[in-house]
Amino acid sequence: CEALYTKSSFGRVSDNIVIDGGQNSNAIAIKGKLKYAPSSEKLEVSRNILRARNQVGALGITIFGPTTDVSVEDNRLYGFLDGGINVVGGSARRVHVRRNKLNGCGGIPIYYKVGDVIGCDVSGNEINDQYLPTPAEAAREYNPYPDSGVYGAIGIMANAIAGQVSGFN
Repeated sequence: CEALYTKSSFGRVSDNIVIDGGQNSNAIAIKGKLKYAPSSEKLEVSRNILRARNQVGALGITIFGPTTDVSVEDNRLYGFLDGGINVVGGSARRVHVRRNKLNGCGGIPIYYKVGDVIGCDVSGNEINDQYLPTPAEAAREYNPYPDSGVYGAIGIMANAIAGQVSGFN
């Protein structure tokens, strides 16, 4: 399902070109601490070129928490209809999303949905030609779009139970 998938610490996923590699899942998935898996920490996801062509359900980069000291920087994402960069689950500590360019991505192009957000920042990102889902896409069982219907106006969203997000630019 995922094109590139890692459960590791102290690593780098960089300089890859992935076209339709994640099918209806993630082009790049970074997993945090789960049963029998190491915590994802001190990881760099950078300078990747990721493209999805007309794949409803496709996600660009997803970081499944909890994660610490993960940077997602200088990536180029094209056509991910359900979102470009997602940070979900657990806690996000010092997860940095910087200087990425997202073109034609839908849903919420950059989305944090975590329990705690500590020392994270989202800055210098560029979102162009945001894709607006059709009513049928928004009504399907897996629905990454908020129920409020405001997804068309939001490029970056943080939904955290506790903590702080400094520098949402």
